[in-house]
Amino acid sequence: MTTSLSYVHGYSDHEARRLEDQADTLAALLHGGTSSPTGSRVLEVGCGVGAQTVHLVAASPEAEFVAVDISAESLARPGPG
Repeated sequence: MTTSLSYVHGYSDHEARRLEDQADTLAALLHGGTSSPTGSRVLEVGCGVGAQTVHLVAASPEAEFVAVDISAESLARPGPG
């Protein structure tokens, strides 16, 4: 069995914007009331373009976040917003 490491939706600018819009729309539902204490270290695995990451960081500005993804193309994109 061969497994593809490609993201099924691709890595276009359109897809990045779609993910950012989706994250903005769902932020309150997914992250409402979520925060990490000052000095916390948080690892986000599979961050993609960082669309959810920006919401996590905004809720916990005194925490340290490390976000990783298998796609170098996603990580190389400018941050959301």
